[in-house]
Amino acid sequence: MPVAILDPRERAGREGLIEDLTRRDRRVDVTLVLDDGVRAEACLEPDELVWLGLRRGDIVGVRPLSALPCCDAPALLLSA
Repeated sequence: MPVAILDPRERAGREGLIEDLTRRDRRVDVTLVLDDGVRAEACLEPDELVWLGLRRGDIVGVRPLSALPCCDAPALLLSA
């Protein structure tokens, strides 16, 4: 399920637990498990990841999307 990770100041109707962060050329793919157990994916710009200070195990507010932004660069594991 594609989702957007919300700014912590925004009110979120749903939450997700970050399971994994994968750095790509100009994006970071985020794998999450939502509060109802559904698996979800999000994409962030590297600067957004730094600004939000996200790491594996963090709980974040999310909003469902109709489609995930294209992330087509080769993946490199992001250590957190």
